[in-house]
Amino acid sequence: VSNVAPAGEELALRVRPSLALTVTPSRIQGWGLETAEVLVGAQAADAGRDNRVQLASTQGRLSTTTLSLDAAGEARATIRSESVGAGTLTARGG
Repeated sequence: VSNVAPAGEELALRVRPSLALTVTPSRIQGWGLETAEVLVGAQAADAGRDNRVQLASTQGRLSTTTLSLDAAGEARATIRSESVGAGTLTARGG
């Protein structure tokens, strides 16, 4: 609503979904001894689109690097340790 248009105007804005990563458990044994589940969630994802997410890790071997979000905006993968030390897991979507 403004002085120029007191009745108000509608404005549609496209908002990119925010991605959230959850790794369970958050710590695993090194040298390939354990795996963890990676859950990627996208809020406000359009279920009708082809929603793909790219995963990358600085430490560990991912079961897949490309995930397709389901109708709820979620996708799952696993990560297996490769050596020892802290790593960073990142997700990017279109």
